[in-house]
Amino acid sequence: MLIVITGGDAGQAEELKPALVDFELDWKVEWAPDPVAANASLQTADVLVTDLETHGSSAQIELRERNPHAIRILLLERGQGGDAMHALDGAHRVLNKPLDAGELIDAVESVVDLRIHSFPTRRSSDLKSVV
Repeated sequence: MLIVITGGDAGQAEELKPALVDFELDWKVEWAPDPVAANASLQTADVLVTDLETHGSSAQIELRERNPHAIRILLLERGQGGDAMHALDGAHRVLNKPLDAGELIDAVESVVDLRIHSFPTRRSSDLKSVV
């Protein structure tokens, strides 16, 4: 599974990598300062993690349209809930900053579970088209 984090700082991705190893997950993590810089990665990403500032950008919206199957996670600072109402329709899950590996894993797995239950005839090898 490829997780691409845009916006924020590279430290988020670097801190996430060892935590995913601790959970024994073979997930890859990449970071880009903005969606334009992550263009190639975002097109193949299974999970897109953005903050509120990046989430609504025109580049992010365009990439979301090019990769509609990617799970979209929106990161919010505490107290940003009211500002985020317009962005909620584009996110599968909303998490608080700082990004916590356990919460991210739970969020991704819950979306995958929902998709599997929504498409019960799909094989696990077809999961990429569901995720």
